[in-house]
Amino acid sequence: MSILNDAFQKGVTIVEAGPDVGVDAVFREMLEEFLTNRTRGVRREDLLRGAPWEDEETGRHYFRLMDLMKFLTRQGSKMQRNEVTTRLKKDYGAEPNFQLKVKGDMNIRAWWIPVDKIDRAPELDAPEQEEDAI
Repeated sequence: MSILNDAFQKGVTIVEAGPDVGVDAVFREMLEEFLTNRTRGVRREDLLRGAPWEDEETGRHYFRLMDLMKFLTRQGSKMQRNEVTTRLKKDYGAEPNFQLKVKGDMNIRAWWIPVDKIDRAPELDAPEQEEDAI
């Protein structure tokens, strides 16, 4: 404690961490990566292979929690399942255990997040290629 007191007496300036620093920012970046930047599903059946799916009609990102947890683990996150679900509900308005019909009469448990809670990945143009001299 004396080190801190000495530092304050010498005029140390405390700098607040920016919005891109901390657990909240890291989780947001990983969630956005999972929902928008990696392989995304184009139809609801793609949820079965672990890909999140955006339903443009309802304005929702659908995903299975186990697939998000696997992604977070691969990214080095140590967050526990209960911490992830709390953040999803509180910070993103996620709804859990939504029964979603897939492949006829098969139901899967999926979560959804409103599309407007997640920043979209930017659309990138393909790089220009030089024409062959042939």
